[in-house]
Amino acid sequence: MNSNQLPFQHRVAGRLLLFAGIPIVLILVLVGFTSFERTGEYVRSAVEQQVLDASRWAAFDLADENLQAVTAARMLAKAAESGFHGDRGKSLDLARRVLIDTPALQATYFGWEPRADDPVAFGQSEASASMDDSGRFLPYWHRDADAPDGITLEPLVGVDDPDSLYYRETQRVFEETGVATSVVTKPYTYEGVPLIEHTHPIVIDGEFVGIAGVDRSLAGLQSRLQMIQSGLGEESDLFLLTRGLFIATTADAGVSASDRLQETQVELSPYASLFDSFAERSRTEDSFVLESLDPVLGTVCIYAVSTVRPGDWTLVVRQPMSVVEAPARSLLTNNAIIVLIGLMVVGAILFFVAKPMIGRIERSAGAVERVADGQLCTEIDADSARDETGVLARGVLQMTTRLRSLAEEVRSARSELDQVAREVIETSDREAEAASGFGASTTEIAAAVREIAATTSELAEEVRRVDKRAADTARTMDSDRSRLEDMSGSMHAVEEATSGIGSRLGDINRRASEITGVVETIGRIAEQTNLLSVNAAIEAEKAGEYGTGFLVVAREIRRLADQTANATGDISATVSEMQSAVSSGVMEMDRYTDRVRRAVEQASEVSDGLATAINAASENAAAFGRVADGVDSQAAGAKQIDEAMSGLSTTADSAHESSRRLQEVSRRLTNAIDMLAGALSNWNLDDRGSDGS
Repeated sequence: MNSNQLPFQHRVAGRLLLFAGIPIVLILVLVGFTSFERTGEYVRSAVEQQVLDASRWAAFDLADENLQAVTAARMLAKAAESGFHGDRGKSLDLARRVLIDTPALQATYFGWEPRADDPVAFGQSEASASMDDSGRFLPYWHRDADAPDGITLEPLVGVDDPDSLYYRETQRVFEETGVATSVVTKPYTYEGVPLIEHTHPIVIDGEFVGIAGVDRSLAGLQSRLQMIQSGLGEESDLFLLTRGLFIATTADAGVSASDRLQETQVELSPYASLFDSFAERSRTEDSFVLESLDPVLGTVCIYAVSTVRPGDWTLVVRQPMSVVEAPARSLLTNNAIIVLIGLMVVGAILFFVAKPMIGRIERSAGAVERVADGQLCTEIDADSARDETGVLARGVLQMTTRLRSLAEEVRSARSELDQVAREVIETSDREAEAASGFGASTTEIAAAVREIAATTSELAEEVRRVDKRAADTARTMDSDRSRLEDMSGSMHAVEEATSGIGSRLGDINRRASEITGVVETIGRIAEQTNLLSVNAAIEAEKAGEYGTGFLVVAREIRRLADQTANATGDISATVSEMQSAVSSGVMEMDRYTDRVRRAVEQASEVSDGLATAINAASENAAAFGRVADGVDSQAAGAKQIDEAMSGLSTTADSAHESSRRLQEVSRRLTNAIDMLAGALSNWNLDDRGSDGS
């Protein structure tokens, strides 16, 4: 299957996306959402803690200011109880200095019971300014923007009012408890100025004789709350409450006078239910933070509540949840941007890093598939990448190059092997023909040798008969001349027979020469076959594992060629021996013929003279004995030739069998070449099948 036809989930890109890209994206998204949630919780908790800390610090500052005011009132009271009692001048001067030295105070004052102090003479103006109509000492120093030095002295008013917070409340607390306790009043308006008063009873000899006090302007507290608000943010608001009344609040900024909460009862405001729950909880906790729906804003807000002591004030810091969530949203936005950047980085990695790797893998896979289909001309673009994919691509390129080179070598070797096979077939055919001709010639030679042997046997018999006749003739020559003539005729017959034998031996010698030529031809064929088998073995070794079968065939051919050469050597040796024997027989027959001819001549001369004939007859008898021995020797040689021809016939049969086996090997070689050609037909080595992708 083509790698481009694989389902996407089975491809490298799909697996990278499924098992790397998507998990990474999911992990980043999960981490992002987890981070979002935890960040939101952390930011909310941090903001809640920040608001609570701000509330605590603001309460601490207000408590410190209250403590300073209470301390100032207590100090004035203690001064009046000690050396300043009855010394109105010193009391006035002390109260004035305290007011000047404490910018946070709106006023300082003393309020004595009627006739509680012993007056001392001082200026009339001061007396009229610090006493009521009855002469009661009630000095009230307060800030006045119209006064030359910003401070004005006048007598207290409303001292005898039963609802007087600054005087009667302090007296009541002392009389109920018997302990001189500082009192912080509820906010109220004194002579048109909203105030909070801090008073302390003056007790002499256990008797309540008056009060000393300081006033704080609600405008100053309002400014103080606005300053604290600036540190928390304009969206936040602060509420300062005491005894069910609003002391000050930043929520009054920008609202009409009728809607202002300052000096308003909490139960008459929209915050009644909410702040009542705060007051209930403040009885057991000095500070706490919670989330609740704001009745005015209509949104969820964070409320940090802290108790201010002394004074038993309650400070409420309100922070809208939108303000709390703004840093969280900003942080979440940053985290989202980071996650998005992470996703973009992952995408960039997959695109710029994984894509080239996947491309190299796909190109390598395609090249391998084409090579598997036989397209050895396939090319692949192997870049210089140093990772495993680059090594793979370069390895595939090197593999295809080597396979293509090997295929070219195999194709070339196949052509050479085809030529060798044709030559081997032709040689084997010629050798088979030569072996067949050699076998036929051997058969003819064997038949001729058998004829020679038979003739030689007959000649031997004839010679023995002639010898016997010669002996008889010698014995009877004296009495029977006619027998001498018969002997002469017999000698002529012997001469003709010996001539025939010589002719037959000449034929044998010529046939032996022909056999020698055939044997030499077979030897040359065996040498050529041996050379061809060596060449075939070399080409088979070049073909590597593809030529293993050819190498075996070549070795078999070489072995058969060696056997043929050995057989032709044996045949040549046998024929040489036969030629030598035939040559000896021919020479002997020539000598014998000469002897017979001389015997005939002598027999002819015998007829001229009896004595000469008798001597010649005696010599002929001896010669016939030698001829008989020579004929016997010739008969033995003919027998040896016949035996040699039997061995030569066997060798010819072996040569014929070798030729047949050589033809079989040639057919196997041809089949192997055809198989190699079939395998090569599946290899595409043309440039048309190349692919540079």
